[in-house]
Amino acid sequence: MAEDRKLKLTDDLIRQALELEFQSVETPSAERVWRRIESELAKSGASRPVRIFTWSRAAVVAAACLIIAIGGMGIWRAMQQGASVADTVVPADSEESAGIMEVEEARNGEISLSEAQESDSEDHSNELFLFGEPDPDPPPWPPELGAGMVLREAIILSTAGEPHYRGAFYCRGDICLLRVSSEAEEETFDDFIDHLGEHILLLPGEREELNGMVFFTLAGRPALAWQEDGLQKALIAISGSFTMEELIEIKD
Repeated sequence: MAEDRKLKLTDDLIRQALELEFQSVETPSAERVWRRIESELAKSGASRPVRIFTWSRAAVVAAACLIIAIGGMGIWRAMQQGASVADTVVPADSEESAGIMEVEEARNGEISLSEAQESDSEDHSNELFLFGEPDPDPPPWPPELGAGMVLREAIILSTAGEPHYRGAFYCRGDICLLRVSSEAEEETFDDFIDHLGEHILLLPGEREELNGMVFFTLAGRPALAWQEDGLQKALIAISGSFTMEELIEIKD
């Protein structure tokens, strides 16, 4: 924008200078011109061709000079604008353009890879697993659960003065279960459920025993307890909606 204003100001100055130059030229007296012509004719003789430089011819010459000057300024300005644009434009098929594209693609690739790695490394399951410590030597229990539940983490549940339990988290999408095994033999169902509630900080609710299994709740979450190999086992719904029938099916 500033460059355009500068060029326009230059054109105006040139135009004003030419107008002043034309105005300063005085029209010669016709009488003086004719005297000079007669004098030249007298000296050269009547046979010499006469050259007459009239005011109209001077005007034509001045107009031609003006046209050349204005046209030259227009060409110069166009060249300057073209040069400024050419300095900032890189041909699409040039080596410099290819280098810029490669740098941009590499940068975008690094950003995408970094975002993907961050997304893969995020484990939102820890938002649910607020209790227990990682088990450094998890036992081979249970090898798998049904209904598409996948093992996520083995933990140890412990509270000061209470027997510790082994636990394992299983998830399927946003649905997660906690399976627990007591390490204390001859522990009753009631003691096992009470200790379990203390370990995971969930208050046990009503309990119902049926067919050697105990159906109970922990802070409203459905849970199932049973005995296996002389030890108490439990399956607790940490997230998601489960019925007792579904818990029994997953247990088996």
